[in-house]
Amino acid sequence: MRKYAFADETGCTPDNVQLKPGKFLTELGSKEDLMLKTVHSAGGSPELASLVSAEDPASHHLKLYSIEQWAVDPNVKNGKVYLVVKEVEAPVVRMEQRIMFAIATISNMVKDKAFRRWASSWMHNEDRSADSALVIADAAQEELDGIDNLVALGITTGGSHEDMKKQKETLSRITALANAAALATDAGKSDDDVCQLLSVATDNIQNIFKGENLIKLAEKICAK
Repeated sequence: MRKYAFADETGCTPDNVQLKPGKFLTELGSKEDLMLKTVHSAGGSPELASLVSAEDPASHHLKLYSIEQWAVDPNVKNGKVYLVVKEVEAPVVRMEQRIMFAIATISNMVKDKAFRRWASSWMHNEDRSADSALVIADAAQEELDGIDNLVALGITTGGSHEDMKKQKETLSRITALANAAALATDAGKSDDDVCQLLSVATDNIQNIFKGENLIKLAEKICAK
């Protein structure tokens, strides 16, 4: 198993995990298990890690680390594992690619026709205006506020508690994504502000889309 994670010049990740190159032996699932501890600004490939990073690695002098882990004895439950940490070269990604990745992943979670029309228009470079993006952001925020108001009144929105949680999470992702797309059109705004919003939109996205598909999507987008 391998994961890639960004860290600052001291080797500290956004999860406050200290990384340094080397070979280590530890217990699976222990507090030293880097696979469990490195979550944010991390992914199964260098491209995926770069696309979900909350900061631009180049401008913030971030380092990319490869974390490889395998069991010493796969047949022993909670046995020992080897960890190999290396510093590797980080791919350069454009803001357009970051937004494209966020739209592509979130589109698989959303059936709303207005969102899907906007997403398609953005992906095909037909409409990337701030006004169109803000319409989507405002609609998602309004729906999210409506759910919160109903919950405050003790009224359920239908479905299980878990369904409502997922609905709110998806709406929060849409709001962050659309606001990021709008902000990206303003040359006077900081790229960091856009990246922060996009990181909210794609937070832990690899836990939703497991397997190789997300990695392949990241590689495809970075190749454009």
